[in-house]
Amino acid sequence: MKLNKILILICFFTILLTILAYGQNDYLIQPGISVGNAYVGRISITDTKKWLGSPENETVTKSKYVLFYDEKYGFTLFFDKNTRMLYTIVVSSSIYYTNLGIKVGSDIDAVKKAYYNGIMDGETNSYYCNKDGIIFGFDSYNRVKTITVYNLQYGM
Repeated sequence: MKLNKILILICFFTILLTILAYGQNDYLIQPGISVGNAYVGRISITDTKKWLGSPENETVTKSKYVLFYDEKYGFTLFFDKNTRMLYTIVVSSSIYYTNLGIKVGSDIDAVKKAYYNGIMDGETNSYYCNKDGIIFGFDSYNRVKTITVYNLQYGM
C-alpha cells in the first residue's frame, strides 16, 4: 500500500516538474536560435500564420515580410521575401528572458555583465552581441527596450 502511494507521488511530481519546465521554455530567449517556440531559420511565414493566427499588422518590402504580434505576443517577426523563412525576432515584452536573466526592462549594466563580449553603439543606443545573434536596444534610461534575436546564417 505504501509503495503505491510513493509511486503515485513520484508520478505526480514528475508530471508537475515537466509542466513547469515546459511552461518556462515558452518564454526563453536563446540568442541566435529562438524566442520561445519561434525558431529563426526554421519556420515559414505560412506556418507562423497557422500557428499564431493573423498578425495585428503586416508589412511587405522589397526584401522582407514583417508580421506584428506586439499586442498579442510581444514580438515582431521578420521573414525573408525569397525563402519566406523567419530570420529575425524583435521582442518588446518583459515576459521573455534569456538564460542569463536579461529581459525587457533590465538595465545596461546587467546586460554588459551577462554579455561581456558585446559592442555598444552610442548612435543607436544598442548593444550588439554579433557572435551570439542578439542585440539589446535601450531606452533613454538605459533600460532594455527591445531584444533582437537573429539567425547568424541569415544575419540581420
